[in-house]
Amino acid sequence: MNEMPAYPLRALSIGEIFDRAVTIYVKNFVLFTAIVLTVLAPYAVAQYALFSGQGGFEQIFTQAQHPNVPVPTLPPGALVGIVSLAFLAVLLAPFASNAVAVGVAEAYSGRASGYAAAYKRVLRRAFPLLLTLITSGLILLGTYMGLGIVVVIVAMIGVAFVKPFLPLAVLIFAIAVACFLALIVALIMLVMMSTFATYATVLENADVGQAIQSAFRRIFSRPEFTKAFLMALAYLAIEFGVMVLAGSLAFAVLMFMHNLGLQLVFSTILNAVLTAFITVLLAVYYFDVRTRTEGLDLEVDLGQLVSNP
Repeated sequence: MNEMPAYPLRALSIGEIFDRAVTIYVKNFVLFTAIVLTVLAPYAVAQYALFSGQGGFEQIFTQAQHPNVPVPTLPPGALVGIVSLAFLAVLLAPFASNAVAVGVAEAYSGRASGYAAAYKRVLRRAFPLLLTLITSGLILLGTYMGLGIVVVIVAMIGVAFVKPFLPLAVLIFAIAVACFLALIVALIMLVMMSTFATYATVLENADVGQAIQSAFRRIFSRPEFTKAFLMALAYLAIEFGVMVLAGSLAFAVLMFMHNLGLQLVFSTILNAVLTAFITVLLAVYYFDVRTRTEGLDLEVDLGQLVSNP
């Protein structure tokens, strides 16, 4: 007989998704924060090594206090380092995100999850995970470029009709605005789809094609689209809030302490805590979508959510 899950798999409202995410996050705070710190801590160390010798953020602080003091520009090597760090962070972030999702799956089943076990599960799927990430990124880039070109062309047509026929120009500009909004919606939804695709790669042992296809079906289905869009907006709003809060507090630490190392430690820990929560939120929503679209219910053995390798 199957064990009853710790958290019943039933359809949840957006408010209930947030409530469950908070509950799971608080009970596993140390685990999820440590998982995210695995990616953020080395990134912070690399930032310190890169910026401490060049002045880095301290240059910005000096310039803010003394606008007339010239600030030397970073050498090309440092700029390459900054770009490389950002690219590496993008590649490593899904590993932490999926390790958190594994922990959420274990929490659903009532089993205690461990740091090593979560990452072990993800690393076994490292290659297909990276392929899924790259493929999703190419889809995102192609969509952005395609719709972006449409917006530019429509706007240029509108400009051409401003003098000869203004009413038509206004209509065309309205269409351009609508196309731009469609671009924003598409990008938001594709980011959510990309996250779900990486979860499917790890949690369901799906290959790249299956992962992206299942994520597309789950996100862009007619019954799910509105809720997925609202969740994506909520995720982006929280993400933006995290960036603003962490950046503002980190700058305050740098301003009063004048210590780049302390600033990086503070911002890294704060980012880890907040990022862990929004990752748990996405994982809870992922299981909610599967519950409603694939019929997962109270009788399902949650051990199957983390398939055997």
